[in-house]
Amino acid sequence: MALQPSEVTKITIPLVLAWLYHRFQNTINYKTHAMAFFILAIPCSIIFKQPDLGTSILIFLSGLIVIFLSGLSLKFILASIFSFLVSMPFLWSTLHLYQQNRILSLLDPGRDPFGTGYHSIQSMIAIGSGGLLGKGWSYGSQTQLNFLPEKTTDFIFSVYGEEFGFVGVVGILIIYFVILYRCIYLAIRMQDTFSRLITAALAFTLFSSSIVNIAMVSGLLPIVGAPLPFISYGGTSMVVSLSMIGIIMSLNSNKSLIAN
Repeated sequence: MALQPSEVTKITIPLVLAWLYHRFQNTINYKTHAMAFFILAIPCSIIFKQPDLGTSILIFLSGLIVIFLSGLSLKFILASIFSFLVSMPFLWSTLHLYQQNRILSLLDPGRDPFGTGYHSIQSMIAIGSGGLLGKGWSYGSQTQLNFLPEKTTDFIFSVYGEEFGFVGVVGILIIYFVILYRCIYLAIRMQDTFSRLITAALAFTLFSSSIVNIAMVSGLLPIVGAPLPFISYGGTSMVVSLSMIGIIMSLNSNKSLIAN
């Protein structure tokens, strides 16, 4: 059995941070936020050093959502954004060469069409060639002729776009938005801080993973290793995504018991 521990971290980090803020819900201050950032930085740093930039970004977003929803002040948010912009040259120097090339290829895929820009170009061709209704199940030329790389995992959305077209893509997006809306509705109805934070965090983690994957294969974000929840091939990713939904449903079913 193969297991990817970094995928499981997408659940454990929001759980730990939600517990932290629930534990100190009456005395949340900068010290609490600093503890949360420290807890979040540990797995993100380890996974980034593997190197696995895509998963580390998604885990960071999953934890950042909990910190933001816990009541982070606007002043701190603006200061963090400013610090990030100032530190961008340093962050750029920490990236591996292939990661830098992926970002540069986002700005101009044609600079290396048979190297770093190949995946992005073939993906956009596949999505664009689907047209309105698509080419039909298993009739996508980019997919069937093996022009499209990683067609069962990271680029499965490109396969879907080519074979089912614009109508099919809109259908997938509607499903993801309905899941997000329903989870946020359940989060509002929760009766304690922990349940509200973890429900919203897991919902946005699923949604952000979906958006990152779709934007990546559409040429809007650099190519990173990010599976599409519920659709991409991969046992750990599927189990983690289903576990997130299961946790949210369990919290909703037992919200009165948990609150007491």
